[in-house]
Amino acid sequence: MDKNKIYLYQLLYSALIQIREDAYQKKNKKVFWISNLLHNLPSQLIQNDADYKKILNQIVEDAEHDKMGEWLRNEIGFIDRRN
Repeated sequence: MDKNKIYLYQLLYSALIQIREDAYQKKNKKVFWISNLLHNLPSQLIQNDADYKKILNQIVEDAEHDKMGEWLRNEIGFIDRRN
């Protein structure tokens, strides 16, 4: 696997963990829950056999469980409108 690819995914993962930690300390619930929802995404996407549909479905399920469903639906709607 390309070392640069690994660096980029690991940097994104690390940044999301740090953002989550900072949001928790500052009691910024929205930023905490967004970073909590997405922090494992880089490690899932880096896999050569990543099943994107399965990953997205899991994020949708987790978002609903964590009361972030509305946020995620809005983001997906925004992405759909841009594309």
